[in-house]
Amino acid sequence: MTGTWKKTDGELKAVYGAMLDHPAAWANEGAKARQPFDFVVAGLRALNAGSGDGTVVSFFNDNEQDDDAQAMGAQGAMAPGAPDMGGAMNGGATGDMKGGDTAAGGGPPMIDPGDEDRVKRRKAMQTARALGQGALRRMGQPIWLPPSPAGFEESFSAWITASQLAERLGWARRATAQFGQGLDPREFLKATLGDAARDDTIRVVSQAPNKTTGLMLALASPEFNRR
Repeated sequence: MTGTWKKTDGELKAVYGAMLDHPAAWANEGAKARQPFDFVVAGLRALNAGSGDGTVVSFFNDNEQDDDAQAMGAQGAMAPGAPDMGGAMNGGATGDMKGGDTAAGGGPPMIDPGDEDRVKRRKAMQTARALGQGALRRMGQPIWLPPSPAGFEESFSAWITASQLAERLGWARRATAQFGQGLDPREFLKATLGDAARDDTIRVVSQAPNKTTGLMLALASPEFNRR
């Protein structure tokens, strides 16, 4: 890479090519752990979550906007000299930003049980929160909050621990229950991992007591959690 840099006067494309042509670039496959964000995204892609009308994407985006709005509101209310927000935060006239009524005590907006669309939307947003930002916080990789300017840890031991695996199993169980209806675990494993699936993993998934457990085990497999 150094020689290529000198020869091409710093042409990065050529340097990258030299890196990828070197045998060391392809050695020790699977030595790194798939970090939580990659794990969640790969899991949702494998399950084809929201592949029909994009609702998963919209719910994740709405959820993020709601969190940002709540955080900005809290910061503004605590700022020195800020106007009194008591009325708005405790069911005042301002109400819900989306047009609904605000629950007393600053809780989430009240929804008429008869309004099926809003009830469905609220449940979907709760699912998005559990499978998205909430899960990433529990796994130790909250969005936009690395522990230092160097970013998140890269070592295998930082992400593959007892507590980390427990969170990943829990996430896989919830995700497969939500999006894995009608999928065959054996076909899912083949489509997701292909030739990377080991004989032990194929056997364990094939012998799962039910389809949801089989899908969960595929997402929790060593092959799916390494890169």
